[in-house]
Amino acid sequence: MDAKPRALPDAFAFLNFEATYTSDDVELFRHGVEPEQIEDKWLIRAEGGEVAFYRSWTGFCIFRVTLLPGSGGMFCASDVRVNRDASEYTSTNNDEDAVILRFLIEELLLRRPSELPVAADEPTHRAI
Repeated sequence: MDAKPRALPDAFAFLNFEATYTSDDVELFRHGVEPEQIEDKWLIRAEGGEVAFYRSWTGFCIFRVTLLPGSGGMFCASDVRVNRDASEYTSTNNDEDAVILRFLIEELLLRRPSELPVAADEPTHRAI
């Protein structure tokens, strides 16, 4: 990654995103994801009680997720935000963004094979 990670801009939206994670899952969140080659499009970092999802080439913060301790040692996703600065991220569909975020968490952070429910030739699929 060449670009320095940037803060989530003031133009953001909250996503309707519900998920719970085990303490083992949260440990994987803490390790994050560092891009290793040019094809790697995401940098994911744990920052305090939040996880930030940056585009590796630009450093733009696209998603921020707060993880709150819940009952039984589980953690809940809360305060899930998505970038809405059109000069940094052009999506405006909260439902699609929630699907993308879930895919990124499952595939990249938790290392669970997951399919993105969009066609491979869709621009959204190519961007991930």
